[in-house]
Amino acid sequence: MKRRKVLSLLMTAVLTFSSVAPQSSLVALAEGDEDGTDAAVEAGALPYGLAGMPEGYRLSNVQLEMKQAMKEHDVLAQLADITEGVDYAAGEVIALAGSEEEAQQIASAYNATLTYYAQGVAEIALPEDLTVAEAMEAAINYDLPVVEANYRTFLDEPVEERIGEVSVAASHSLASDSRKDGDTGWMRWVGGTTTEPPILDNADFYLKNPGFDDYQWMHDAIGTWDAWSSTMGDPSIRVAVIDTGVQPDHPDLKGRVQQIKVGDIKPDTYYSSHGTHVAGIIAAEANNGIGVAGVAPGVNIVSLNIFLWDDEKKDSYCQDDGELRALNICIEEKIPIANMSIRGDCYSATVDKVMTEAVNAGVSVFVAMGNENANARTYPAAYKDAIAVASINRKGERSDFSNFGDWCAFAAPGTEIMSTYNNKLKEDGWATDYGLMSGTSMATPVAAGVAALYMSKMGVVKPDEMEALMQDTASKSPSKGIGAGIVNVGTLFENTEV
Repeated sequence: MKRRKVLSLLMTAVLTFSSVAPQSSLVALAEGDEDGTDAAVEAGALPYGLAGMPEGYRLSNVQLEMKQAMKEHDVLAQLADITEGVDYAAGEVIALAGSEEEAQQIASAYNATLTYYAQGVAEIALPEDLTVAEAMEAAINYDLPVVEANYRTFLDEPVEERIGEVSVAASHSLASDSRKDGDTGWMRWVGGTTTEPPILDNADFYLKNPGFDDYQWMHDAIGTWDAWSSTMGDPSIRVAVIDTGVQPDHPDLKGRVQQIKVGDIKPDTYYSSHGTHVAGIIAAEANNGIGVAGVAPGVNIVSLNIFLWDDEKKDSYCQDDGELRALNICIEEKIPIANMSIRGDCYSATVDKVMTEAVNAGVSVFVAMGNENANARTYPAAYKDAIAVASINRKGERSDFSNFGDWCAFAAPGTEIMSTYNNKLKEDGWATDYGLMSGTSMATPVAAGVAALYMSKMGVVKPDEMEALMQDTASKSPSKGIGAGIVNVGTLFENTEV
């Protein structure tokens, strides 16, 4: 039998046996001699002189499943292909722990130092003689709790962004030439007809003229007008925006943004307007005569800022510890909907596990597919329990930047989407309240807003039920690889007793 097959069989035996046997009885894998024979190390011995967990420690079934997932995704090969200090934190691993005491035990097991613990996640600094790859290898193959690299994840960066180049205010007078007999959503809500005044008596600026590029065409594409006849959103429904932070006093969001601190990241430290733009797509106030209207303008936003700043690169990024803590907050706070318009290339069994825990706790997690125009799995979109969202353009076709694949649930408008901007930031030397972005980052909150609108009327529903309802009522698209088609909240309401 070839050596690699023997190792595989031994590893399977180790992982199976360790769930019932004490650490002192564990037969760990070791390098064989030069002629290819295999050898088992002395019972109880750990590699790299690691101290191990206290006597009597047992791996849970969940830990064993995580180890198996790490093997199946070949995380060690993944780690070898990326750069320490760039794609993941240098000299550091992360682990899940139910208490600071457990976190300290895990750190000690790896001869390491617990540097920070919060919201169920431990950050652990490794000793100089132990690499991240070695720690992960030991975690996979020995009777040790799972630790993983603290992978860095980047924004699902907009492929287009326009600030201050949108139509001038004078052009946004009501499109009176469009006011005529008829029953289109826009006429009933904004333009009015020859016999009836509009429902919105103080229409939002970027709803007034469908003929301009910065018009909020997403409402026409997904049937928002029809759903609004039933509800415009209930404040009891909260949507978590796991992103760069949301400006709580923005004119179109003020009074409806709750900030919760994630770890030691300041909730009001902003490196981008991205999070505020996402929040506006979901919940910007309607009928206030300014700016934009969100898909569910009556719901509330929970801002979970997870982004850090790299002085050398002059760029922002987040890490898995932030994603994990944010998802744990959603579980603890019983937030029914979360939006993650972020993307990374690395699989993490730890994030995969917590994503599943969030979904099992009732959190519908909407995640951006990414903007590489590729059939390529990115994370967190490709985790099995994520609701992955692609982008379409005004023609109802897949946006030319949007990723696609059979793990995509459905698509939503993501090309040229007008929404709120963080006016505390200076962009090109000046501040603005609104801007236009394109990307799957924009499509994802459209879908999250649809779920928020539905739950506002029907009450909180389970994630798998919410996803299935949205898929069953999606509009068809000529494009392939975008799941069930285009989300349509009008049809969703029409086909459900509301």
